[in-house]
Amino acid sequence: FWLKLYFCPKGQHEAGRAGMLASVEEENERLRSRVSSLQNQNEELKQELSQASSAHQPSFFGDGLLGLCKVPQRELDQQVSTNQPFGLFTCCQEVTRGGHTATRTLEQTSTGALAVRVPSSCCPPGVMGEAIPMDLPAYVSAVRRVHGNVRLEGARNVTHRPSETEACGGIQFEMPPDGVLRICVALRDLPGESECYIGFAPVDADLGRATVMQESGVWFCPRNQTLYAQDGTCGKEFAKQKFLLLAGQQLGLTYDRALKIVKLFKDGIFMGECIFNEPIGNMVDPTFRPTIAFKNTECVLTICD
Repeated sequence: FWLKLYFCPKGQHEAGRAGMLASVEEENERLRSRVSSLQNQNEELKQELSQASSAHQPSFFGDGLLGLCKVPQRELDQQVSTNQPFGLFTCCQEVTRGGHTATRTLEQTSTGALAVRVPSSCCPPGVMGEAIPMDLPAYVSAVRRVHGNVRLEGARNVTHRPSETEACGGIQFEMPPDGVLRICVALRDLPGESECYIGFAPVDADLGRATVMQESGVWFCPRNQTLYAQDGTCGKEFAKQKFLLLAGQQLGLTYDRALKIVKLFKDGIFMGECIFNEPIGNMVDPTFRPTIAFKNTECVLTICD
């Protein structure tokens, strides 16, 4: 090898190096051309997506809960009392749509089903608001109250979007005629990405306080699988070993009045008893209602059967 290298003319070495460099430069040029082509395709796709999104922006007559003015119906001008709860009663939320501002009301239809309605005052002349059924599960007879930046979106979806001035909120339901305390939800995102608490709280619980879960009611936090209660329970682990909880899986609590325990379920499977510092029977009273509290983070969940 050394003899071959020694007797190899210098010109051949230089020619070989030049050929290799030319090959590398040619390959680099091909890669740069490919990258430039992909970038152009990416920009074109972004423009198409932007145009498609703009074309599908909800209008005043658009999709979703806020675009409710679709079909002319009978005139409905309700006087909303803020002292009344939802359901058989009414509750109000301000809606701004297409330059019109009005109060969105939650009412009960003649069939007994809950519905959301935008009064005709927010609609163009000659168009009345249309009631959109809420279809709540049987174990909650109605929505009692909503606090903070919590919104009802669609038939069963609940959304919390905190603001700088109001980071906490909640929603509380009425109990069904059988009086069984139960709540079941499915998180849209991974539990670790949002901070919510499901449980049972008295009707006067301050859902705007960040410490409500330590002051009123009994709660389970999916984020860390921990327990909170008015007896001083704070961040207590539900179990020594955490169970797998994915986005979309159902998580439910039921208060067994006979056994005086709170049972935790995942996708209908019994996971165990929630053990607080004090016996649960000493805390639960007739004013407790199924409740969901939110704190600090954006959260979207669905009320499940």
